[in-house]
Amino acid sequence: MTFRSSMQDDFDKASDLEQTVRDFAIERVRSQSKIFEPTGFCLNCREPISKLKRFCDIDCRNDFQERLKRS
Repeated sequence: MTFRSSMQDDFDKASDLEQTVRDFAIERVRSQSKIFEPTGFCLNCREPISKLKRFCDIDCRNDFQERLKRS
């Protein structure tokens, strides 16, 4: 009985940890998405663009994403 109870405790702890990590990841994505909302300017080079876009072209988007990876 003790072994089974111990296994259940381990599974519960692992499940709790997994949920904590998932919640943290979701919150991180939500907070970053606010930073990257369209502003009317390219988020990389600051050129004026449509208020519906975040980047003026694919090169600027790729450059921006590469810098994020390095930071």
